[in-house]
Amino acid sequence: MSKLFEDMLQMYEPDVCYHLSQLGISPLKTAFPWMLYCFVGYIEVDQIYLIFDRIIGFESLEILPILAASIFVFRANMILNVQSQDEFDELFFDMSQIKVMPLIQHFLFTTGIN
Repeated sequence: MSKLFEDMLQMYEPDVCYHLSQLGISPLKTAFPWMLYCFVGYIEVDQIYLIFDRIIGFESLEILPILAASIFVFRANMILNVQSQDEFDELFFDMSQIKVMPLIQHFLFTTGIN
């Protein structure tokens, strides 16, 4: 799952990956706990149910790195403006407004993954 996340982020937002590497920031360090805990504790409960529905329905955990990558893609412009680890961490401090399905659909259908 970590590799899938990194590969998708590199493929669809190479500028973000380059910018973060210049700052010495690892996107996986932020995304790994999201995926490990299936976003529990990071996003609202009703959104967690949507994630588990997809995990069970598709019998796959691939939705987790896809969602993590979609969050980074969604916030790409903001990420490109950060200049420190603290500014980067602040972008992901409150994810209570994250809506799973619109992010995933936008990511999958605009990037051409399907």
